[in-house]
Amino acid sequence: MNNTNQVSPSTNQVDANNPQPATPVQPTPATPAPTAATANTPAANPQTNPATAAAATNQPTQNQPTQPSQNQPHPVSKMFDSILKTMSGGPIYVNDPVTGQRREVQQTKGSMARAITAAALAGLFTPNQYRPGPFGGSVLDKGNTMAAAGQTGMALTQKRQDQAQQTLDQQNARRLFTLQNNAKLVQQAAAMAHQQHAVLADTVKTNQDKFMGPLSEFDAQRPAGDPSIFQAKGQTSDEVLAAGHKLTDNNVFIDGTTQKPNELGVIEDVPTYAVIRSTNADGSPITLKLPEEVTAELGKYSKPYEQAYKATGGNVLVPINNYMDAIHTYHTLNSVESFMNRVQKDVNPTGQRVSLATAYKNDPTGYWQAINAAEQAIAAGNGRPGEDTEDNVLTKIAAAPGGAKLLDLVGTPQQVEDWKNSLISKRKLAQEGGMGEKSPAPADTVTALRNNINALPPDDAARLMTDIPANGLMTMAQVEKLTGRIDETVKTNKEAAIKAGDPDELAKTAQRIVFENDPSSLDEILSARQNVREKAANVIHDTAAKAGLDTTMFTPAALKAKADTVKDYSGNKKGSTGSQIASFNAFLGHTAGAVDAEKRLEGKTLGLTRSPWVNTTMDTLGKQVTDDPDWKAYKTSLLPVQNEISNFLAAGYAVKAEDAALMQQAVDPHETPARITAALRQLAETADIRLSAIGQRYLDTVGTTYPKLLSTDSANTLKRLGINSRAIPLGTPLPRGWQNNQPQQLTDKNVARQFFQAAGGDKMKAQQLAKANGWEL
Repeated sequence: MNNTNQVSPSTNQVDANNPQPATPVQPTPATPAPTAATANTPAANPQTNPATAAAATNQPTQNQPTQPSQNQPHPVSKMFDSILKTMSGGPIYVNDPVTGQRREVQQTKGSMARAITAAALAGLFTPNQYRPGPFGGSVLDKGNTMAAAGQTGMALTQKRQDQAQQTLDQQNARRLFTLQNNAKLVQQAAAMAHQQHAVLADTVKTNQDKFMGPLSEFDAQRPAGDPSIFQAKGQTSDEVLAAGHKLTDNNVFIDGTTQKPNELGVIEDVPTYAVIRSTNADGSPITLKLPEEVTAELGKYSKPYEQAYKATGGNVLVPINNYMDAIHTYHTLNSVESFMNRVQKDVNPTGQRVSLATAYKNDPTGYWQAINAAEQAIAAGNGRPGEDTEDNVLTKIAAAPGGAKLLDLVGTPQQVEDWKNSLISKRKLAQEGGMGEKSPAPADTVTALRNNINALPPDDAARLMTDIPANGLMTMAQVEKLTGRIDETVKTNKEAAIKAGDPDELAKTAQRIVFENDPSSLDEILSARQNVREKAANVIHDTAAKAGLDTTMFTPAALKAKADTVKDYSGNKKGSTGSQIASFNAFLGHTAGAVDAEKRLEGKTLGLTRSPWVNTTMDTLGKQVTDDPDWKAYKTSLLPVQNEISNFLAAGYAVKAEDAALMQQAVDPHETPARITAALRQLAETADIRLSAIGQRYLDTVGTTYPKLLSTDSANTLKRLGINSRAIPLGTPLPRGWQNNQPQQLTDKNVARQFFQAAGGDKMKAQQLAKANGWEL
């Protein structure tokens, strides 16, 4: 980056180290590169074959005079070109710094003629040389006079050679500067994206309201016939690259935003770009005149720009590459400042907000490398909101020159270090489940442990009670370890009793399965030996028959199906029913927020067209109402909904054609808020139908509803959307009426209605379901 912040490359420049320009800033015109001369190499002159022509026409062959081609220079012309080149000093060669090769620069006849005239005039006006005469005095020294004139002419020839090399070097320097500007923009755009475009709206607004002005003004005043300064406008990054623009010759500039789905199908704001020429039609660099407002805006971070307008009498002229570099620096400072203020709120909440522009303005050399290191770290994906990795960015800053000064703007070194350590600890605790293993256990947790131990057989209780210190002080790690030992002891005792075929234990297990629908008891039976499973099956059958229940629901095959279903529904692996249930609930929970946010757009219209916002496409709204709080709230509300569409697809949801169309409509930036809301309502109804099918399968297999089928938020969302939910009855816990293993008479109409709704309105099925849960209708 050019950190001198030049306002002009001329001798009258405003420099960061010499901020008081003495005269108005003017650009230094670059020497135009010599144009291509007329081709000096003759080409072959095609001739008609006389013999072939004669044979074709049956005419005698005649010798035809050779005529020069109309597309080739006349031999006399080529001779004069050669004479002109020789008299003008011969060929001009330059060393190309890009290819590393030496090549000839083509000269026009006009440039060669001017060189000859200049050399002749220089020779004519060379002062005469004198020598002492033989009789005293001085006499004209013709030899030295001619030699001096020749040297003057040779000096002009060498000057032409040097000017050609200088022109080429300047052209390549401009290309490198342009490429550097574009590389800086790529880094800046990546950093803004990883910060969820927290500063994108401000960047676009400043560019449109202020920094675009000098470019548009130059374009409006360009000579007739000259190409526009804008080679393209409003293109996404993919479109810029696909169009094949030479990024060494053209600068790229953020000129707006659009909306498009990311790789997950989630709609998000993305920048659009203008491609801007760096040179005039004659190859000279474009110079812009900056108005006072733009100069003052850039002066917020640069002392040279702050003083330039007054010092030049309002004639601030800046090469376009320097202007683009200044804009990119301006936005980098804003982006990094936004990140640092987000950190500062946690590091030093009572401290002053970070003003990065002011700090950089007072010491650009001391701060720049650390600022650039911060943006590089953010562009690499560190410090994204909500991920608690901001300390990685601070570590990069600390390692850069001037990093300590930059971190001082956030807080004291001790505050920064303490905060970094807290983030590291927070990540570690999250991996451990939210509570550190060295944390002290609450007193009621230790009391619960004692009660669980006392419920064990005396020998087991005596053995495990020694793990609790006499003072009752334990860490969470100790509690977790002892809880595991208690659970293992209970499991071992049950398994031992079942394996031994203990009639009492088998009877207890049968009662838990029949009257309590206890899934853990199923695992105990199914993991026993074959002979024990047979005994258990008989006990369970007899228990169910005695209670008057359908014994086909308690066969070994039916019990295994119950156990597998419970495991599938409670699992969270990809493709499991449990993961699908979680995704549908998350989708429904967020949908209500999106629908409510869309209502805030109702009644709003666009400009003179009075077009309702809800009937205007998302990408159009994104360009015209960027800063409206209701629009921002609506966009934000859509993100989690669209994320969950991807999540329940990933969870194994089988998409139908109509569902796929609705999902595409919900993430399409060319759709309107009204149509997106309509799609979300239909998707919510589809989710309810899907959940009801999942709940019905559980009911048919296990014999009761699945309480985790529908969350409270999901149920409320369906009600607010006016959807008569089929899933709610299948996710509502059914009360059990068993008392002392005997069914009870059902007299409560509300409870009876629950069974009727869970049975889908089938009266006979409702009676069977109520009976399985201990009620007589």
